[in-house]
Amino acid sequence: MNSTPLWLPSLTLAAAGGWLAATMFAGPVTSREPRFPQLTMDQLDAKQKPLGEQS
Repeated sequence: MNSTPLWLPSLTLAAAGGWLAATMFAGPVTSREPRFPQLTMDQLDAKQKPLGEQS
């Protein structure tokens, strides 16, 4: 006899509904400001400068 717990379909439905609501009602990201400020070469330490010079 296959006994699936009753809470499993409810949990699946709730997760799907939450995902759907999050994707439908979430606004697009409109900020053009970078999350982290751009560092200058003067702000880099000795270990970081070789990597910074590559780009």
